[in-house]
Amino acid sequence: MIFAATINQTRMLPRVGARPVVFGASVLGLAAMLLLTRLSPQASYSADVLPSLILAGLGLGSVFSSALCTGTLGVKPAHAGIASAIVNMSQQVGGSVGTAVLSTVFAGAVTGYLSSHPAAPGLRTAATVHGDTIAFYWAAGFFAVGLLVAAFVLPGRDRARGLVDAEPQPLAPGPVAPATAQAAETS
Repeated sequence: MIFAATINQTRMLPRVGARPVVFGASVLGLAAMLLLTRLSPQASYSADVLPSLILAGLGLGSVFSSALCTGTLGVKPAHAGIASAIVNMSQQVGGSVGTAVLSTVFAGAVTGYLSSHPAAPGLRTAATVHGDTIAFYWAAGFFAVGLLVAAFVLPGRDRARGLVDAEPQPLAPGPVAPATAQAAETS
């Protein structure tokens, strides 16, 4: 993940912009989740899990670094700190909500599997793998939404360069409010 983020920040984003990078990274994440839906109780780590983890690491590393750069693109240097904080907060909240949704989906799938199958040796393992599989399908859906966002919302290279080259605009036109000016003078 660190490798992908480093290459993305220094080589890819300046050349092609955020749209193709996030789109490609979402394709990698989607592929990783779809590969993980094929897991079975007999799956091996090296053949069935590791390739998906590598794809997911490359994809997530590129998405996270692109989100930070794009989220602070065109922001005045004086406001870069708050813009970065908002992007980081959004990533944290999104990760928390996503984890909660996927955990709920997993728990519901496991409960449904256990209640619909007769007791047998290996039932809990099969139910756990079934819950994982259903959660990975949902995660694949999240990556598919990321593909749509990348395709239709994120700026391309030319628009991103225009934002960087443009003169930053003030947040609000007009003079500073008197209360704000007084507070600034007293601190």
